[in-house]
Amino acid sequence: MKYNQYDIEDFLADKEFIEWVKNSKNDHSLFFEKWLKTNPANINKALLAREILLSVKPRYLEPKKSEYEIVLANLMRENQNQLPIHRPQSNNYVWWRWAAIIIMVFSVSYFLNSKYSEPTQQQIPTVNYIVKTNPPGQRSQIHLPDGSMVYLNAESQLKYPENFGDSSRIIKLTGEAFFEVKKNRQVPFIVQTGMIVTQVLGTKFNVDAWDQSSTTVSLVEGEVQIAYQDNAQINTILQPGEKAIVSQEEIKLSTYNYKDIAWKDGVIMFESASLHDIKNTLQQWFGVDIQIINSPAGPWYYSGKFRNASLEVILERMSFTEKFSYKIKNDLVTIKF
Repeated sequence: MKYNQYDIEDFLADKEFIEWVKNSKNDHSLFFEKWLKTNPANINKALLAREILLSVKPRYLEPKKSEYEIVLANLMRENQNQLPIHRPQSNNYVWWRWAAIIIMVFSVSYFLNSKYSEPTQQQIPTVNYIVKTNPPGQRSQIHLPDGSMVYLNAESQLKYPENFGDSSRIIKLTGEAFFEVKKNRQVPFIVQTGMIVTQVLGTKFNVDAWDQSSTTVSLVEGEVQIAYQDNAQINTILQPGEKAIVSQEEIKLSTYNYKDIAWKDGVIMFESASLHDIKNTLQQWFGVDIQIINSPAGPWYYSGKFRNASLEVILERMSFTEKFSYKIKNDLVTIKF
């Protein structure tokens, strides 16, 4: 297919591509939407060409020199670190190459802006988003428009459209959530977090994205594909029982533990947990502030499992074996060794 070999200039000179960018509801919509999904290797060039076409809106058939120079400077500054093209040896060559592109874009943009600015043009509908946020100590279940279920953990946020479109189901997550996705092969389900995109058709999986430098995806059922948001070519597919820990440098695969998803069932699990980890978990789970007086006499690690237990029950059980006293007063908890 010709688009697989296109460079940025080719997209900017392609009539069908330009008409699709300027009017996404035309006859080419379905083709380009499917092509972008199945050609990650060339998607950056296509999206950059689309960005250029949408950003250049001349007021004159022959734009003034000042307008031309402003657009040229902005595009070269904003995209100099992103352009998926080979850098020529001559700086003048780069300048004139972009100059030629912008002259061409000014011409087609003027024509298409006039063509699609008629009063009869159908406006693109506004997308209304729903935002669900849980404070510390609160967990919730959310029913999405497609029938999928999301278990949202404490200190987490979910953002999704009021109604999903016909091509994709895209939601944004901050924090942690467990997903039970309703299967629909024609409309992929996509979870966007800080650095990665997790795409599924129908499955059950957990995404832990509290740490901005690392995201963990644990797969219970089905199949998911994980890819970097800024580089879709780096990706991996998880099978049931696998866990992926994604950082800026790499994607590590391992076997997931029930502890990774126990929170959705009201279960707190500690496996050789440090005092610091226990403090953070209890603060998040119950929405309290914990202060620790003194320190354990030696190395301190704790293992235990609590199902739907109150904070007082957990501390009472821990204090008996770990030799500390505690006091709960409103939202303040004091632990003393």
